Amino acid sequence: MLDDFYRPESCNGLVGILEETFQSVGIRGESAGLSDLSLLFYLQNIESIEVTSFNMMRLVAGKLGQPELVQLLAECFDEAKEDKTLLKEITAQYV
Repeated sequence: MLDDFYRPESCNGLVGILEETFQSVGIRGESAGLSDLSLLFYLQNIESIEVTSFNMMRLVAGKLGQPELVQLLAECFDEAKEDKTLLKEITAQYV
């Protein structure tokens, strides 16, 4: 919508989080429950980043006068919030 394109280098921070996640989950001797909690921890962090990112982009799109983009980002924001809530509920089952 804005004539822009994906740039892999703009995702380096998130890629680092994902790499750390999969390196630390399933460390030898760690219980399956603890591995699951570690994975849920990282997934919740990623969802928090998504929620914040979609919210910020939605605010900027509003300032740029892009109502269609605001609507699309609002839908993404709502979905990310729902995903974060679901992950919290799953985590509560482990605790």
